[in-house]
Amino acid sequence: MRTTIVMPALSPGMTEGKLIKWLKCEGDSVSKGEAIAEIETDKSVLELEALETGRLAKIIVAEDTDAVEVDTPLAILERNDEVQSDLAATTERPEVDQPHREERFTTEVNSSVRKIIAERVTEAKSSIPHFYLTLDCSVDELLKVRKAVNASTSDDTKASINDFIISASARALRDVPRVNAIWDDEAILIYDDVDVAVAVATPDGIVTPVIRNADSKSVAAIALETKNLAERARNRRLDPAETRGGCFCVSNLGMHGIRQFSAIISPPHSAILAIGAAEARPVVRHGELSVNTVMTCTLSCDHRLLDGEVGARFLNSFKQAIENPACLIARSDGKSHG
Repeated sequence: MRTTIVMPALSPGMTEGKLIKWLKCEGDSVSKGEAIAEIETDKSVLELEALETGRLAKIIVAEDTDAVEVDTPLAILERNDEVQSDLAATTERPEVDQPHREERFTTEVNSSVRKIIAERVTEAKSSIPHFYLTLDCSVDELLKVRKAVNASTSDDTKASINDFIISASARALRDVPRVNAIWDDEAILIYDDVDVAVAVATPDGIVTPVIRNADSKSVAAIALETKNLAERARNRRLDPAETRGGCFCVSNLGMHGIRQFSAIISPPHSAILAIGAAEARPVVRHGELSVNTVMTCTLSCDHRLLDGEVGARFLNSFKQAIENPACLIARSDGKSHG
């Protein structure tokens, strides 16, 4: 008996994927649950497992084939030892049309991940009414607290500024729960759990793994989890479930010297916080001029469910936590101060 192995939908909304590599050759025996191929989705690289025991009689789609639509036949699995000679149908990789060589340039074929990112950001920017709020946060005290905390922790749990930003964002989401929500045509869904997505740059584009229950985790715990998620994201080893959920995202380009930027909301999130570089700037306080380390933060909001006043309250709660970082340092019970 023959069984057709097809391209599965390995993540929500997946319409196509890339067949990176076959882990079995034609004629090889295959056990149920055994990995037979590697598939690249918009989020990560996953293994395709055999649903039955048998023999891989025919490979239909070759390795390194982009844009294979869901339910496309990939191979034929035989549940007996007879070779089916009439199953020689194969598909060839479509050739990319070469443009006229009137100028010198290098062509980079769009990966399936890049195509999906392009579709999603285009849809998000055209369908979500964005508005933007910006304020500055002083981080001198945060840098002192971070240095003190890291002096007594292991390398795996040493916190970055971004880990404090995630913690402060979670605290602000708890303070202003309207931001911890998503838009639905029939209702606004306000969530009980505070999950924070983090934008991670990978060779294939941006992915957003989620820190679950970030408001109940210490900065050290957030640091450890973020490092793990980011490393696996860059190696394309995230589970699709690790990129789902949450209503809010943090995107930080401060390490690249970017002073300020406005990020695009990733549906179904209600907002995304864009973090700029922490840099020395002249500041006037109480009529006195001084030099402080300042970080510019820009909140992109979905105007369908968030108004300016709500976004402003969120940013001010975030600013209060960032400028008073003692409230973010964990107690022995794993909760945050405050």
